[in-house]
Amino acid sequence: MVRTRIPLTATAVLLVTTLLLQAQAGGQEFKGQVKIGMHKVKLEANKIYEVILDSPKDLPLGVTAQGIQLNHQFTPDFRGQKIYCMPSQAGDFNFFVSPGFGVGNFTTYDYVLKIKGMALAEKPLLQESGKWTGQDPIYKQGGAHYKDYKIELKGGRLYIIDLVKGGPNLDPYLYLEGPTGMVVAQDDDSGGDLNARIIYSPPQDGEFRIIATTLGKSTGDFTLTVRQAE
Repeated sequence: MVRTRIPLTATAVLLVTTLLLQAQAGGQEFKGQVKIGMHKVKLEANKIYEVILDSPKDLPLGVTAQGIQLNHQFTPDFRGQKIYCMPSQAGDFNFFVSPGFGVGNFTTYDYVLKIKGMALAEKPLLQESGKWTGQDPIYKQGGAHYKDYKIELKGGRLYIIDLVKGGPNLDPYLYLEGPTGMVVAQDDDSGGDLNARIIYSPPQDGEFRIIATTLGKSTGDFTLTVRQAE
């Protein structure tokens, strides 16, 4: 009679598989503890806010929000990012600070969350009502009809560019080209209700080009507005 030796590793795999099957058949229950900071913040309507999270540089804490869109903008060197939000109506919003992926959730972390409000200039820098038509050129990215607008922006200032649809079947999309013609920012739905919004602070003065387009070759009315934070 020949005895077959089963390697120890294979035996362990069989035992683990059996235990898992038994656990799944009888139901499973897990208990844990996660430390997440929640902060209720009162925000005003149509005011721009910068969200600043101070934490140890080697600790990947992140911030999210409930009921409001957070706009992330990378710094010119792409080594960091700034976070902005702009509520369409006043109210209390919940902001959450939590560890990033792969960070232990059983440790208490120190951080400071700052919400800095900035007013918008009363008069827009640019406000245009337009209409996409089948005769408009096709943009090199996205493959849809577009209209373009040139504008002078100041380095270090904060600008809010909104592209709002004029009909229910439109999905506006924004591109912002820098002085060299490269795309420095783009957005799809940050303005809410499929409207596009770019929040951007140029590193230096220059002439920029706003590309107002859509997802798909849609045609119809739109409104483009550029405002500056004070």
